[in-house]
Amino acid sequence: MPSSLVAVLAFYTAVLLSGAAAEPSSTHSCRTWAQATGKRDCTAIELSRVPPAPGLWDALTESIGRNHYSLRSLTLTSLSIDDGMATDMLGALLSRPGPPSLVRLDLRGNQLGLEAADAVKRLLQSTPLEYLNVAGNDALGDAGIQIIVDAINGSPTMRVLNIGKSGLSPTGVCSITATAGINKLAQLYLFENNVGDVGAKCISDLISNSPSLRM
Repeated sequence: MPSSLVAVLAFYTAVLLSGAAAEPSSTHSCRTWAQATGKRDCTAIELSRVPPAPGLWDALTESIGRNHYSLRSLTLTSLSIDDGMATDMLGALLSRPGPPSLVRLDLRGNQLGLEAADAVKRLLQSTPLEYLNVAGNDALGDAGIQIIVDAINGSPTMRVLNIGKSGLSPTGVCSITATAGINKLAQLYLFENNVGDVGAKCISDLISNSPSLRM
């Protein structure tokens, strides 16, 4: 059995067992996760390609919510996360008192759509996020990516945005490159989208007007 799956199942089992015995403290979920994954703390949670287990997402969402003040990096890749799951998990970061401390969010290779895009937008408006990766979520399309990009102008901290393979059309690419604040980014990745000649021209114009932007 892969070590990542062992860690996840250990975390899931420990959370359920501790929950049956007593109400966890505000740091219990974090400590349990740290023990299960071998990490010293819960500043970072990473899961990739793990088969879903009954109750796993509820336990993970609870842990994210309880540790919103310490969690700085959240990586959940290739887990078939849909709109409902993404909305619940990201909403958990915003539902507790005090500002979240998340600076890095990686949700590549999932099944995010418009509802998830709106949840990411709210996160951008409320956290010091610096890095966002939603590549490989074809269902986002022009509308979903535009929702996310529109929030960047109001974020003073965002530096890196990966929206590769996200279902963009040439029109969507041009809309994004013309969005206010997009040139504040240090890095913007658009690989494996339907750029076309029109989109390529818009990208070229953006690069010309943003010499510090890496693409």
